Amino acid sequence: MAQVRTFQVPSQTLGLSTTQSNAFDEDNFRSDGPAAIYVDVSAITGVGATLVVTLEEKDPVSGNWVEAAAPTELAAITAVGTFRAEVVNLPGSSYRLKFDISGTTPSVTFSAALVTKDRG
Repeated sequence: MAQVRTFQVPSQTLGLSTTQSNAFDEDNFRSDGPAAIYVDVSAITGVGATLVVTLEEKDPVSGNWVEAAAPTELAAITAVGTFRAEVVNLPGSSYRLKFDISGTTPSVTFSAALVTKDRG
């Protein structure tokens, strides 16, 4: 039977940064099916305010984080709404969501989740 796992980022408000908050560092990650990233933006202000969400994977040897997926659906969020992107393959074991916010005095209030399936 498939097991669904959800890793959540509670609602937060973030401002300008090249690399803002890194949501979670999930070790011993198991997923043998596609995953989905959900981002719910409840407020976004500032001239040209943009939120970019990417999924990062930890290199098990160096411990460095590298980009695992940069879904186009989450590449330039500029409005209030709920956004979803599918990630087809998650072969690694440690993941986190990365948020980049840009614009002139931007402020973004949002929550995010990574939902995975493990068919066991």
